[in-house]
Amino acid sequence: MSLSDDSENEWSVLARSYEDNLRPRFKDLYNSIANIVVKQVELQEKNKSKILDYGTGPGEPILTILNKSNNKQLNIQLFPLNLSVSSDTYDIITMSLVLPYASSKEEMLRERFNQLNLNGVLVSSHWYRYDQVPFLTTIKAVLNYMASETHLDLSTLEFDSSYSCWPEKQTRDDFEKVGFTIQQWNVLSLHMSFPNIRGFLNFCDMCSWFNNETLYAKAEKEAKRILENDFHIQFASDGSFELLNTVIIVVASKSS
Repeated sequence: MSLSDDSENEWSVLARSYEDNLRPRFKDLYNSIANIVVKQVELQEKNKSKILDYGTGPGEPILTILNKSNNKQLNIQLFPLNLSVSSDTYDIITMSLVLPYASSKEEMLRERFNQLNLNGVLVSSHWYRYDQVPFLTTIKAVLNYMASETHLDLSTLEFDSSYSCWPEKQTRDDFEKVGFTIQQWNVLSLHMSFPNIRGFLNFCDMCSWFNNETLYAKAEKEAKRILENDFHIQFASDGSFELLNTVIIVVASKSS
């Protein structure tokens, strides 16, 4: 199962600053996923739960799960190669912000369903609407502006892959179509604080324009315009601000 091509641009940029910028600001998301997983481990009452973390990058949410597991016996695998043809099965599978970027959500969900043991659980997170995820939407718009010098109509992002899971009925249908039973549909408010616009644009610190004073000034101006006009962000006197983003965490079981 591959990821859609249009997911690669901004995430290839963001991935470069994962440790310094993304990981600390995703802490609440990782904590929420870890709490769910640890609870599921307790409910399954097995001597050792076998867990697969599918495609969520270096260390998270697995590191947080391990920190919260209180030395419970866990057998954890990270996105093994040739997963689609592997015969291994798992008690719990986690996918954090992966499903929206699948070239076929149905195929990805079916693969994960087939890799779960009976009564196993999939914990999957995804973004809500584009207008409820200001951090990612603004980054997308700034990257577009720096590439084309045109202001992005944010409403066009309604059809962007990053937000393709937000219609609840559509996503519930996707899960249920392959056999999952949805146990929980959790809405998480993910707060992100920034000291200033430059702290926010550090997400793009590997972009060619970031260290060019003239080009950077254009990016900063565009970011501030979007945050103020589209998201009505109020900046403190020292330039700091906070963004509130909405994430959905789905807990789905294989009951048959």
